[in-house]
Amino acid sequence: MLSVHRTITVYGRSVIDGIEVEGYQATIDEQKPDDVVFNSWQIDPSAYKENRLVCRLDRGDFEDRVYKYQEKMIQENLEVDTGSASNTESSEPTETSTATEPTTTTTTTGDDTNG
Repeated sequence: MLSVHRTITVYGRSVIDGIEVEGYQATIDEQKPDDVVFNSWQIDPSAYKENRLVCRLDRGDFEDRVYKYQEKMIQENLEVDTGSASNTESSEPTETSTATEPTTTTTTTGDDTNG
């Protein structure tokens, strides 16, 4: 039997001095929003090595934004479970939707290689 559910995928990237350095992705299952899967990858390893501190800060900002989406989804699920939501869910299958987070852009000045 077919089982279909919706997930929200959020993307971000750390851009430093016009160079894409690191990418971020998070996936939240709408039926179980307590579980979030985070992934990150280096786009430019040498730029990442020189800017690890900035990338760590960007990753933290990205995670904070994803957690806000997660909290909203958990609250919406609670409202549906208690019957206080104004809209009821359809029994129709739903497609996967993608929410794209605005790009995190960081500009550095000086020599920050201590990260």
